[in-house]
Amino acid sequence: MARAMKGLQAAVRNASESLGFDSPSHMKGLQVFIADIRNCQSKEQESSRVEKELSKIRLKFTQTKALSGYDKKKYVWKLLYAYMLGYDIDFGHIQAVELCSSNKFSEKTAGYLAVSLLLADNNDILRLIVNSIKNDMMSPNEHIAALALNTVANIGGSEFADNLFADISKLLLSQDSMRLPPYIKKKACICLLRLYRKDNDTLQPDVWQKKMSAMFHDRDIGLLTSASGFMIGILEQGNFPVLRP
Repeated sequence: MARAMKGLQAAVRNASESLGFDSPSHMKGLQVFIADIRNCQSKEQESSRVEKELSKIRLKFTQTKALSGYDKKKYVWKLLYAYMLGYDIDFGHIQAVELCSSNKFSEKTAGYLAVSLLLADNNDILRLIVNSIKNDMMSPNEHIAALALNTVANIGGSEFADNLFADISKLLLSQDSMRLPPYIKKKACICLLRLYRKDNDTLQPDVWQKKMSAMFHDRDIGLLTSASGFMIGILEQGNFPVLRP
């Protein structure tokens, strides 16, 4: 009976992972760390507990023994929690990048979130996740595609504008875009606006004018709202011809 129950629990965990429902609350080590912080009676106690945990994680990351994806995810979530408490996090960046290329959604989530929060101004590190983003935003799994697009929209930056604008544009311009859910096309519009504001030379008016007009025939209110924001954003720059239906 006990063996059957363990097998059932493992099956549920695997199903949750494949559907993208695995959350940080399932990691006991993270739960213990958060509970310890909440139980601290003073700022000094909190600082001591955080520094102790950061030293432990730093040691784990520098050991020659390879860490599992689960362990990397757990430690990166701890780093993010410490960061949200106001502590400087100057390590674990490569581990976050490695999580971005994981096949597991929960590990990708931790990696992309860490990159967005810790490395938004570090072009050298961001360059390392460009290929992961390109692959993920073309994924047939819309949750993975949305995760990659969210990361681009949150970070923006010249590195992404140079390397990703054309690929994201394909989500709206190519023939295959007709098969994409409005949910993804909406996020693509938001990404392109963010990148266009960083480098408005990336957009070709003659290519986009007809396509932008066609997008307003869609009935999805979310996509229409995003397309409107994109259009207003590029018109504000003053170098795009007025769109006519």
